[in-house]
Amino acid sequence: MERRADDGRLVGSLEIAPFSAALVIDRDGVLQELAAAAAEQLLTPPTEGELVSMGAVEYPGGAGFRADLIVTRDALGAPAPLPYTAVITLAANDFAVSAGLYLVLRSVTPDWPAGAAMLESLTFLR
Repeated sequence: MERRADDGRLVGSLEIAPFSAALVIDRDGVLQELAAAAAEQLLTPPTEGELVSMGAVEYPGGAGFRADLIVTRDALGAPAPLPYTAVITLAANDFAVSAGLYLVLRSVTPDWPAGAAMLESLTFLR
């Protein structure tokens, strides 16, 4: 899903994909590994950028890990239109659910209120 300004400029995007994993025994470890691997994949050459931070996160719908990146060049070598990228692996607060979500939030600025609001509104349904 993309968000554009009134003048048509792209200001942010959110991608969501499900994953299945054994999250019961080492839930935090699995989520951290998945976030690190996804961040590494997003920075695979010819893409250029850096991992700025990584840590545990908690949202009303679940908990997981977030890796914040600054992507300077995209896979085609062009300047990244949305350089501020967050990769989030999120699992439901219900430990009986052995699946989660990959989220990739991209924006033109470090703080994107609409993106933050979307993350705060996520809910896992059974």
